[in-house]
Amino acid sequence: MKKDRAYLIFTAAAIAIFVLYQLAQKQATDWTTTFHHRDKNPFGAELVHELMPDLFMGKPVPSVFRTVYELVETDTLGENLLIVTQSFSTDKNDFNAMVRHAQQGFTILVAAYNFGGALADSLSISTWETIRVRTLNSSSVEQILGQQHSDSITFTQSKKSITVPSLAATGYFTEVEDSNMEVLAEDAQGNPVLMRWKVGEGSILLCSTPLAFTNYMVMDDQAYKLTEHLLNYFPENIPVVHNEYYHLGRLESSTPLRVLLRDENLRAATYIMLIGFLLFLLFGTKRKQRLIPVIGTLQNTSLEFTQTLGRLYYRQRDHRKLAEKRMKYWVDYIYRRYNLRPLWNAEFIELLAQKSGADLKVCQRLVELFKQVETGASVSNEHLMKIENTLNEFYGIE
Repeated sequence: MKKDRAYLIFTAAAIAIFVLYQLAQKQATDWTTTFHHRDKNPFGAELVHELMPDLFMGKPVPSVFRTVYELVETDTLGENLLIVTQSFSTDKNDFNAMVRHAQQGFTILVAAYNFGGALADSLSISTWETIRVRTLNSSSVEQILGQQHSDSITFTQSKKSITVPSLAATGYFTEVEDSNMEVLAEDAQGNPVLMRWKVGEGSILLCSTPLAFTNYMVMDDQAYKLTEHLLNYFPENIPVVHNEYYHLGRLESSTPLRVLLRDENLRAATYIMLIGFLLFLLFGTKRKQRLIPVIGTLQNTSLEFTQTLGRLYYRQRDHRKLAEKRMKYWVDYIYRRYNLRPLWNAEFIELLAQKSGADLKVCQRLVELFKQVETGASVSNEHLMKIENTLNEFYGIE
């Protein structure tokens, strides 16, 4: 009994120390991209939901968590539709439901970094991200935003340009084959970031800047204008529904634990209770626990995996795929290190040589080799080796 009491006292003391430590700690900013209408973190959408009624005659914008097919075919949707997610991929049922809904005179706005499935196949579109925001940790996001780099987005009809943080304009459409797609906005490099497909009396709008619909952008002195312009494409007299299914799933069918984890205070209390329970199990069962053999630390096999993957592509003679991957890694490297986007022109080459310290001829040769890869030309073994040797020269000078 005395030992059990000691365990309980120790557990209570540990919990108290943990609580005091948490209270004393400065709360770190959560940069998770949720787009959720109840999230107050920078990349949530609570402020967007609070401001949207002012644009739609005071009508609230509710959130739903069902597929477009279910909303249109089962619920007989009578509103315009806003979808904000990181990746939007649909099957044929969802795509056909979107088309039918637009044909009835409604507007559907989908904001995502990339598009896939039946929608992308039918419209022959593809996207590219200069920075994969979804893979960045909090420190990386804060570092990029702290540099205060900006970009501009220009609406083609009004010729109005809006300045936004560079992190908000990392995605754009690289391939648009359907002549029915109308470009409504472009980034500073002339890449489409907003397109419209007229369908019957309505339209489907595709946007590659989903961060425009977050709290951080709404609070920015300039970027909020982008959010406002995008929402103005919805007719004012028709209500709007925010469909969060494609990013968050069916929240209404989640476990009861979500109620505890949704509120910050309840979430902290739940974690403290679980930690206390685990500590009790740890110390309360220590004398009954059998010896556990020591297991050595796992080896870091990242390098072997990378080498194996490279050898796999090489043995399969998939030189083009390997060259494309090398090019993507290099593009990401020069953007993160030198804040340069590959424009493949003389000015870009000269700027790259100045910032990297590499020889101008090496930069010129590397750009020419990658331009051949980007144009879709076949990649021979000799071409691949030239890329690898030139990359080694480029990296070796730094």
